[in-house]
Amino acid sequence: MTLKARTSNVLVIQPRLNTSVIAKEQANLRKIVEKIDVKLTFVNPLQNNKEIQWDNPSDLLHKFGCSIWLGSGDIDLSQQTQERERYINRVLPLAQKILAEDEFAMGICLGHQTFALAGGVKIEKINNRAETGTTILKLTPEGKSDVIFYSLPSPISIVYSHKDSVTSLPFGFAILGYTIRDQYSALRRGKIITMQGHPEITDTTNLKKKMAIAPQHILNGYELTYPVVDPGQTDVIEIF
Repeated sequence: MTLKARTSNVLVIQPRLNTSVIAKEQANLRKIVEKIDVKLTFVNPLQNNKEIQWDNPSDLLHKFGCSIWLGSGDIDLSQQTQERERYINRVLPLAQKILAEDEFAMGICLGHQTFALAGGVKIEKINNRAETGTTILKLTPEGKSDVIFYSLPSPISIVYSHKDSVTSLPFGFAILGYTIRDQYSALRRGKIITMQGHPEITDTTNLKKKMAIAPQHILNGYELTYPVVDPGQTDVIEIF
């Protein structure tokens, strides 16, 4: 695998409601790519972005060379909520278009689940597959030779925070990595890579502070599964 995304204009799907989290997440992503000559354009499908025509995915693909799809604690794809419906109605046609055209894209957490949903796979809340904390991503033979992972230290520690899970392998995807709880933790199809974990989180200081004051190890409904430790330099966005 030698595919590598290098483009000057990157669309970042950021479905968040908390303005403080939005700002911190954007600052972290910009820091990750500060050594790369790219422009990150953040759009929020939970808000009204006048510059984005969600009903014209072909035009979006023409404007942006690749896309990064971030996670969100504000949406559970397994639950029928107003936020879920707004998100799905706006982004699913774009995800389906990216799959059809094999355009460069990276899906993280909710983004990982979104591409699986676009590929026809159900997303469900499965208690024994939920993960919160830092755990090991074990690579398959395909993962070990993939351009995203082959240069990273092994084993790979990654922060996770999800209740919903991908229930089966989407058509055409290969499994790059898995955890003790999730066999579909990292996937690839052509130029599209998706991960259930958060490779963009390399500093867990803020997460540890929140967990320290969370009653009974609960944070926004996410039960602590693994210890929360700094995973090291695990982000793959700069490589992507």
